[in-house]
Amino acid sequence: MNKICSTLVLFFAVSLAAVAQQNKVPVEQEHDHRGHHNHSHDQTLHKDLMDKAGWYSMILPGAGQVYNRQYWKAPIAFAAVAIPIKLHLDFRKYRQHAQQAIEIIADIKKTGNEQFADNMHADFRQKFDELKGKPNGYDEFRDIAFRVRRDQRRYMDYSIACALLFWCANIADATAFGHLRSFEIGDNITLKVSPEYFHMSNTPGVKLVIGRKD
Repeated sequence: MNKICSTLVLFFAVSLAAVAQQNKVPVEQEHDHRGHHNHSHDQTLHKDLMDKAGWYSMILPGAGQVYNRQYWKAPIAFAAVAIPIKLHLDFRKYRQHAQQAIEIIADIKKTGNEQFADNMHADFRQKFDELKGKPNGYDEFRDIAFRVRRDQRRYMDYSIACALLFWCANIADATAFGHLRSFEIGDNITLKVSPEYFHMSNTPGVKLVIGRKD
């Protein structure tokens, strides 16, 4: 498990460095032969930034945030996905221990040899030692192991659902801010505030209009 985590962290660092290096090149605006701003180029640029940021975050959580130069978001996005995945693997491993305990207690009931309990996980072995002297201790231990296995299965589902949810949120965040990153606000942007009467609700209000200067 430690080797897997170390590999993921190394891959994450290398990917972020590559994306950050690719992102150093500044983007220049194109103008037509009359000196007017080329808005078709802007639209292509917006889509390109959105697509790249989204794809980077889809491949590796946090990479799209680095591409958008929101470096502080990268470790948050990565951890939001990596932690549920790590928990999922831990729940899965403990569920395997519960399954092993179920199989061992079945062998003990058949043979009467309690030495098989030495192969149990420490937690289950401790619970077995507490219950083995009771009249229905074997059955009670088996029921506990079944319950643990069921609970760990549910926790596995919850953790993978959280990982997928945060992964999608990481992609959406990178895509949205990839669009906002290239959004230019210049001196020709205007904001007008005017009173307005909303007939559907029969209430007065305020209207905000954003436009361009001629």
